[in-house]
Formats: sequence, C-alpha cells, structure tokens
Amino acid sequence: MKKFLSILSLALVPTISFATPKSFKELIYDFLLPIIDQISKLLIGVAVLIFFYNIAKNLWGEQSAEKSKKMTSIAFWGILIIFVMVSIWGILIILRETLLRGL
Repeated sequence: MKKFLSILSLALVPTISFATPKSFKELIYDFLLPIIDQISKLLIGVAVLIFFYNIAKNLWGEQSAEKSKKMTSIAFWGILIIFVMVSIWGILIILRETLLRGL
C-alpha cells in the first residue's frame, strides 16, 4: 500500500506543477472568475425568484382593473430585466472566451 501511494504521488507531481499559474494575471483569473460567475448566477436566481413572487402575490388577490394593470406592468418589466441580465451575462462570457482564450 505504501508503495502504491508513493507511485501515485510521483504520478501526480507533473499534474500539480503544471496546474500552477504562471503569472499574477492567471492567478487572479483562476480565483476571481469563479467568484464572479457564482455571484452573477446568484443575482439572476434572486431576480427570477422576486419576479415569480410578485406574480404569485398579485395573482392570488382581489382582481380589479387597477390590480390587472399593475400585474401587467410587473410582468413586463420583470421579463425585460431578466432578459437584460441574462444577455449581458452571455455577452461577457463570449467576450471572455474570445479575448482571454490564451490564459
């Protein structure tokens, strides 16, 4: 068993050494990019939850012309905001993959 672990550790040394960032730019890219991706996913998820909460809150109430107009406005702006958020996220991913492909 000890021999197997030593052979395994020697086999993993090149993988570990090649995985290290070669510059400060790569180090920042490796640590900061996943954090930004997770934050953007979280913000989009929160926006979708707020959108559905407002729609559900306005559906199960008294129906009037004023309430219907308010619900239509909330639905329109919610869909528009979510579309813009996802579009900007997609554009940034395309730019990142195009411009920073060599990193």
